[in-house]
Amino acid sequence: MGVKPGDMKASAYFGLTGLRDFNYGEMKNLDLAFDPTGVPHRFFFFKGGHGWPDQSCCERSAGWMEVMAMKGGLRPKDEKLVEAVVGGGAV
Repeated sequence: MGVKPGDMKASAYFGLTGLRDFNYGEMKNLDLAFDPTGVPHRFFFFKGGHGWPDQSCCERSAGWMEVMAMKGGLRPKDEKLVEAVVGGGAV
C-alpha cells in the first residue's frame, strides 16, 4: 500500500471507491489501517467501477466532512446540516 494514514496528517478522512474499482483492495486496506490511528474516518463503497460516484455519494462524503469540521471547531455549528447528515436526510 502506497499511502499510510500516519503520513497523511489528516484530521478526518472519507474515502469513496466503486465495488468494481481496481483500487478497491487498496482502499479497503487503507480503511483497516485507519482503525488504530484514532483519526475519524469513513469509507463508502458504491456500485460501480473506477469513476465518479453519483451525487448522493458525493453529498454524503462532503456532509460528513462538514460535520467533522464542526466537531473540530473549524467551522460554525449548523444544526440543520448535522440533522441532515446524521439523521439520514439529504444534505
